[in-house]
Amino acid sequence: MCGIGGILTGPGSPLLGDDCRLANMRDIMKHRGPDDSGSEQIPAAGVGMVHTRLSVIDLSSAGHQPMWNDDHTISIVYNGEVYNFAEIRQELENRGVTFRSRTDTEVILKGYETWGKDVVSKLNGMFAFAIWDDRIRKLWLARDRFGQKPLYYWHDPSSNVFLFASEIKAILEWPIVPRKVDPEGLNCYLALEYVPAPFTMFDGVRKLPSAHSMLVDESGIKIERYWQFTEVGSWKASRNEYKEALRTNVERAVKSHMVSDVPIGAFLSGGVDSSLVVGLMSQLTDHPVKTFSTAFDLEEGADQTAYYNADANMAEIVSREFGTDHNRCVTGLDYQVGDVLTSIVRQIDEPNANHAHLASYRLAEAARELGVTVSLGGDGGDELFGGYQRYLLTRYVGWARRAPGFMRNAALGLVERTGAPANAAPVLRRAGYGSHSPENYLVPLQIFSREDRLQMLTRGALEGLDAPLEKVRSVIAEVPTDNEVEAHMCTDLEMWIPDQNNMRSDKTSMAHSLEIRAPFLDHRLAEVAMSIPFSAKVGLRNEKKLIKEAFADLLPSAVINRPKTGWAFPVKFWLRSEFKEELDRLPDKLIATGLFSPGVKTLLQEGLSGDYRGREKVWLLLVFARWHRIYIGNPTL
Repeated sequence: MCGIGGILTGPGSPLLGDDCRLANMRDIMKHRGPDDSGSEQIPAAGVGMVHTRLSVIDLSSAGHQPMWNDDHTISIVYNGEVYNFAEIRQELENRGVTFRSRTDTEVILKGYETWGKDVVSKLNGMFAFAIWDDRIRKLWLARDRFGQKPLYYWHDPSSNVFLFASEIKAILEWPIVPRKVDPEGLNCYLALEYVPAPFTMFDGVRKLPSAHSMLVDESGIKIERYWQFTEVGSWKASRNEYKEALRTNVERAVKSHMVSDVPIGAFLSGGVDSSLVVGLMSQLTDHPVKTFSTAFDLEEGADQTAYYNADANMAEIVSREFGTDHNRCVTGLDYQVGDVLTSIVRQIDEPNANHAHLASYRLAEAARELGVTVSLGGDGGDELFGGYQRYLLTRYVGWARRAPGFMRNAALGLVERTGAPANAAPVLRRAGYGSHSPENYLVPLQIFSREDRLQMLTRGALEGLDAPLEKVRSVIAEVPTDNEVEAHMCTDLEMWIPDQNNMRSDKTSMAHSLEIRAPFLDHRLAEVAMSIPFSAKVGLRNEKKLIKEAFADLLPSAVINRPKTGWAFPVKFWLRSEFKEELDRLPDKLIATGLFSPGVKTLLQEGLSGDYRGREKVWLLLVFARWHRIYIGNPTL
């Protein structure tokens, strides 16, 4: 895995004379690629490109980047892994193309030389790359289908400057880029706990959306989508055919993701997805797979400790089943969560309030210390196989919507008075939204509602008030299905997976020079999984029923029968201990940014005295305050 970056500006621009800035851009991403680095300028074309390399395939110097084609007219900087590169290489060799290395980088380069931009449709993997074509004086960039690899850019048409990088901090090395909070990014973060593409938290800095490419030249930028789901829930077949297809494609994906010239391991939570990956890995190797799980030592009583370590305890059961070399990574009372959080916020570039980034960071740290360079995980399984209870609830919403409004209102009144059955109230409330309404997706997920943000933000920050809803609306409008649940699954795969899950996974692992791979995000597997109707994937009250049946002979019964649980973190203990003093000052810190009004004090107080969702609000604001201090530089924070 690697870090890429560069600049495109006018020929002979004085910016290219600033070797120090280009070097800084490269060096600040050294953690992404400690094995090699390179930079190159083409002053006559106004181009500079940088690269840092984590060697995974072909560890020799032949993989140095920027990499040029034979006649020195096309250059590439690339971050990622293309799992089918050997097949593409063979296809090119059959055409008479010759190679100087065994790298997938050169396969992309020669593939572009042969097929042009169509090469991206042949790639199966995770990637972000930039290709400078000196023959036509154009820069072409692309990002993989599920955004497993990040790609940011900044463009100023007035000065004719375009910057790109794997991390925002590399772009910020150029003083021409202002450090200012983007109101749309801020409102998305407050609602969703992450910032979806194309927004970032920095005004003017944008993400290239997943499954998109970008062409840049002196006339400007042109962005286009090169892939999306076309068949969603439309495959009509027997249950056995569904199971056989899933089994074939999952096995193929795991096998392809194990290609590596360096040590490989796996993150193991004890859930269906990671257990399935580890089980298949164990069948494909002749030595024990190194596995890693997170655990907590709280001194808060046996009941609390057992609750937060349920995943770790299940992971040990799975480890024994498959004979792995298991490592339980314990976060004890001596673990400086506050200091680690600061490191993570600095590493991620944007505020991200998902607690899982603490565990991801800890797992990556442990894996690298034990010599692992590549680790597989179960990311994407929930979104493909129907693993979230909210998918089932959305189906119930559709059923409730068929009832007349007066009946729903009467039923809602009864439920609110009695409190039963569980989850009935949110289902009945959501039934009032129209089918495929963006509210039906956003409302159950949002941390701070639109009304909350009206209360807590200043006028300037409220300019982005409707950005979260409009982002969801734009995604749902392009989903190729009439089934509302399947539309929500597709929306997760376009928003949550790339810009929350994968961004967190990439940044926390690359902080330790570790490559994370997600076999379930193999697009061939994803296309098959999403073509299967949702009703076939789940039972009335059972998430992931189909995938469990498909691998019933492999998965331990304890995993199959275990109810779906989220990744539990002892945030409430940290808030009242490690972060207590910081929380006392937090309202004033937020108001000092000029983005928050005094109304934030009330919401913070309600959060501190509230339930789990209240603590989510507090944690979200705490993370934002740390990010603002690090990146915007307000000395009062």
